Amino acid sequence: MKKKLRILSEWVRTLFSPSTNSHPESITWIQTTSLGDAALLLPVLYVFQSRGYRQTIICQPALTDFWESLLPSVKAVGIGNPAVYRSLAPSRYIISSSISPQAAVIALQVPGTYRYGMIEERRYYTGSRLAFKKVYMAGRNEHISNRFRGLVSLIPQFADWFGNGLSYQVFSSSSNKHILIHPGGKWKPRRWPAENYKELISKLVNQGNQVRVLIHETEKDLITEFGKQTGATVALTRSVQDLITEVSACSVFIGNDSGPGHVANLFGKPVIILWGPGNLDRISPVGSLVRVIYNPIECRPCRQYIDPDFCERGENRCLTQISVTRVLTTIKELQLLYPVSTDE
Repeated sequence: MKKKLRILSEWVRTLFSPSTNSHPESITWIQTTSLGDAALLLPVLYVFQSRGYRQTIICQPALTDFWESLLPSVKAVGIGNPAVYRSLAPSRYIISSSISPQAAVIALQVPGTYRYGMIEERRYYTGSRLAFKKVYMAGRNEHISNRFRGLVSLIPQFADWFGNGLSYQVFSSSSNKHILIHPGGKWKPRRWPAENYKELISKLVNQGNQVRVLIHETEKDLITEFGKQTGATVALTRSVQDLITEVSACSVFIGNDSGPGHVANLFGKPVIILWGPGNLDRISPVGSLVRVIYNPIECRPCRQYIDPDFCERGENRCLTQISVTRVLTTIKELQLLYPVSTDE
């Protein structure tokens, strides 16, 4: 109820706000979710950038560097201060790509002419409808990329822009010879077991591959686990820019269901994702260079709401049943399709 009242109060405020002039080719995006969603949204903003649109995105503060590094023409504003939103130059279109009530409130706080948003089946957030001229009704298992295209198509002049889909390999980069492995992830039940990664690394090194292990500085358990891994180099990241530098330089990316795999996909890298409990239909990376390894299991998807560090069934079978041999076979297939020399 508090969320609906907040939306209602902001909506009433807009009724008494003076009308504003906005540039006809200007958009403010609202994206309140994480790195993976941001990476799936980026190709949409890339298209608008290529057509000369002025764009602002209101996002998680930790992601402002992501946008400013990859799309410098886009102004990135961290979520936090409504006074900052209200001081932004008016946009012709306010587009909320997140389904949360928070996104609806922000949409009403940003000066603009037309507001468009998204809600999800069986998670209606009825009050959110007040914020928008039109809303896109997303299916519960509809992929994020399809949601974004459907949302933009609500605006008549953009309706046919994405009819043929999107390319998610947006950036080009020179590849080094190493394989980049990312064993981390926000939720530990999404991590393939560390002992499996260590076995995989040993076999890759024995085959003559150079291997780097991507670990964020806050993942102390993984730093300890992989710090003494024979034959591999630990690539410690402290920022989004560090992440971009690492993934843009690798030849193949291997990791769990988490944001870095989506970023590697943006750079056209062969990507192998070891998929655990997440909703495979909704958020997996998209593209011809992507391979998602998973086991069908009746309890997927789950979100580990009870405890983010433990599988609620105590087994984590969705990941433990993925074998090292299966991953090695997939790597070999990708290397045959997209060969990279391992010679010095």
